[in-house]
Amino acid sequence: MKQTINGLLLTLLSFNCLAGEAINFKYLPTGHMYIPVKVNDKVEYPFMIDTAAGSAAIPTKLLKQLNLGQSKMETEILKGGSGEIKVKTLSLDSIEVGGHKMANVETVLLDMHRGSKIEPAVIGVPFLQKFKLDFDLKQKTLTLHDKKKNISSSSLTKIPFTFREDNFITIPVTVSGQKIDALFDTGAGDHVNFNWKAATKVGLDKKKNNFEKLEVRTASGPMEISINPSMKFALGGIDFSQEVGISNFPALEHIYGDAPSAIVGIGVFSGRRVIIDYAAKEILFSEVL
Repeated sequence: MKQTINGLLLTLLSFNCLAGEAINFKYLPTGHMYIPVKVNDKVEYPFMIDTAAGSAAIPTKLLKQLNLGQSKMETEILKGGSGEIKVKTLSLDSIEVGGHKMANVETVLLDMHRGSKIEPAVIGVPFLQKFKLDFDLKQKTLTLHDKKKNISSSSLTKIPFTFREDNFITIPVTVSGQKIDALFDTGAGDHVNFNWKAATKVGLDKKKNNFEKLEVRTASGPMEISINPSMKFALGGIDFSQEVGISNFPALEHIYGDAPSAIVGIGVFSGRRVIIDYAAKEILFSEVL
């Protein structure tokens, strides 16, 4: 493997950039969005859109449809939602999304939704960062614009972000006057999650607050999360209020160490237009459409 990003791998050897049109996306029962992607010029398969994934990932189901074996795969360590897991890596001839094609894609074999009606693959940062991503969360469309395309933003709220060396987007979340660094993740559905240091920083007490406990399934196993049913927070100076999960997520520790941190899913902007501008390092969002 030529590059490791948070345990996920991708090598970009060829990239054909064509004019793109709006791509319809759908939602999994978990709230994660997915789009159709053509793999190796022959199989169309649902892929989750994930700005917090260092590369593509495919399930065994797709591997079989592509008639690919596992004999020549390598083994790598992946940092998952609740710890480290071993994954196998392989190379795909190509992936194509809405007329945009990437060749010689190294990916990982990962069954995140085994047994579900839809077992999606994942399309990650190395593909997505080549574009200005324009989501219409009301009409359920994604348009891949050229990064240099000028989009009128006078009516949109801007959130500046830090595009880290590990290719993750960090945005500021404000709670009770306290700023928390948050991973912006289109693969997190409508979830907002804090680690316990962030929760403590904004005044929540693990012992005093009688939080409901929820066990969730992650790629690397089950995890217990405490649920705050209604937390107020601000993004770009705009107030939001929704359920927030609290746990010491190993993935957050891997990215931010022991600092207070959070994860914000794109679904918090439900019903709005959301633009991820990698060139300007800004997320822009509209009022509810």
